[in-house]
Amino acid sequence: MLDFLPNCNLEMVKDSAEYFISNLAKTKPEAKIYIVENLYFPTAIADTKTARELREKNEELYAIYKSLKENYKNLIYIKADEIIGTDGEATVDGVHLTDLGFMRFAENLLKHIK
Repeated sequence: MLDFLPNCNLEMVKDSAEYFISNLAKTKPEAKIYIVENLYFPTAIADTKTARELREKNEELYAIYKSLKENYKNLIYIKADEIIGTDGEATVDGVHLTDLGFMRFAENLLKHIK
């Protein structure tokens, strides 16, 4: 399960994500690799700069996934749309997940794993 976007900026994704994912897929060809988009946090509703950065990172990650999917069949891409809900109750400060946010995140990821 790869959920690294919250700790990266766009340049880091461009510089390292494809290399890392392809090496992981080569090293463990039998393993399913789940690639998770950056969540759209409630703060992005009012903060257009954050919203743009999240969208750009997700778009870049999806493009990398599409290019690698041709050679590595065990890649699974998980879109962030509504993964933590849209009621604003999933974060304590608009960014960091609450217990409810983690529960929703886990339940939505589990749907893909099953």
